[in-house]
Amino acid sequence: MDGAGFDWATGVELREEQLGWGFRLLGSPVRILLNGESEGIRGLVEGNQLFPGHPFFLAARSDTWEGLEVWGKASCEQFERVSVRQGMPAGWGLYRAGFARSDEQVRAHFPRLAFPSSVRLIVRGGISSGRRNTYFRFGTPALLIEGAPSAANLCCGGVELQASVGIYRLPPTLPADTPLALEIRCGGEVLRRQSLSVIDDFEWQWNAPAQLFDRFGRPVDASQLNAPGVAGASLVGVPPPAPFFSPPPSCFVGRRVFFVGSVPGQIMSWPAEELPTSWTPVWAVPMGRRGRALYCGLSLDGATASQCAPSSASPRKVREWKDLLARQQQRITPPIGGRLRQLWKQYQEVARRVRA
Repeated sequence: MDGAGFDWATGVELREEQLGWGFRLLGSPVRILLNGESEGIRGLVEGNQLFPGHPFFLAARSDTWEGLEVWGKASCEQFERVSVRQGMPAGWGLYRAGFARSDEQVRAHFPRLAFPSSVRLIVRGGISSGRRNTYFRFGTPALLIEGAPSAANLCCGGVELQASVGIYRLPPTLPADTPLALEIRCGGEVLRRQSLSVIDDFEWQWNAPAQLFDRFGRPVDASQLNAPGVAGASLVGVPPPAPFFSPPPSCFVGRRVFFVGSVPGQIMSWPAEELPTSWTPVWAVPMGRRGRALYCGLSLDGATASQCAPSSASPRKVREWKDLLARQQQRITPPIGGRLRQLWKQYQEVARRVRA
């Protein structure tokens, strides 16, 4: 649905009747829009309060423009009107500012634009280990300062952190399993102090799932021997799937592309033939007047060429495999990288010895 069709000043309440889900947009003639990165969202999200020193946008009804512009020019940095063609209700406009220095002229008329009365350090996102204020190194949270003067900064372990659009990120080199002091400072004064820790490793708690479920989400009877089922990301009693071959777009740079496997006879020409499903290509060779060898295998381990073709191999395919690798080698540029060049050379040597 188009949100511009609602009256943003009076608000709207939506409800899904079967599941009982509710969504409520509170009414206000002025709405604050902030950078959504702290919430893991691209673009702008609506905020409930204005923070000094942080960039912001204001969506405002026309009867508020005069007062907002007077306040913006006197108390904000880089306050300006933004041209919007669509996406907002009729009679609404959009402003943006680098940050606000004071709320004195607007807090009485628009309480949502009043600065917070206390200084807080807000911890957003991250992957917690389950212990209080402890996060995994690969999922550290974003940090925001609320209610502090614009000159305030955030320090971690005595080192000042740099903010990007008002969001602070922890450095990746923090020591593990050590309480880290986070301090909001302004001049020589500490306005707020908090701590958190990061960890690198953890012990897995279970060796086997406590309950399995079938493909329809129904519990599997635990008394069944080797019963197949799923628990989270764990598959039990299910044979491993065949590797799925999905070549990168860089392989399809020519009108004709040969995909070559490690066994003589494993070759196909795209787009005349479909991509293989019974074997996994190791090389993609786009061909025109000249060709280029591109590695597209799943792993270099075990990717060497087989010395002989299986009895089930098509003689025609074996000849095509040999012809591309051995007889057209002068037309094909070898891959980049020493290890890949050695592997390509091994394929050429095997192809020269193949009888076809």
